[in-house]
Amino acid sequence: MIASLMRKKTYMEPAHRVISKFGPGDGKLSSAIRVVSEITGADPTRVYRWMRPKEKGGTDGIIPSKAQMKLFDHATREKIPLSPADFFDVAHEAA
Repeated sequence: MIASLMRKKTYMEPAHRVISKFGPGDGKLSSAIRVVSEITGADPTRVYRWMRPKEKGGTDGIIPSKAQMKLFDHATREKIPLSPADFFDVAHEAA
């Protein structure tokens, strides 16, 4: 039981990476989820599920396209370093 409490929760990319960029600087994922929820109009529980696997009720790290546009527009206005590529988990192969 203690081992399960000590286990660090892992989140799926790219949703975790994108959501984390919207944190207010306190380092808490819950704060970033709240901000993303306000920007997108999605319930905080829904935002959290973007970072979870499908078998656990999530979206496998995929942020819905409507929310992507809202986040990208907000990031552009607020000068948050976010690019369209951040919404995709592209494996880079060595040339």
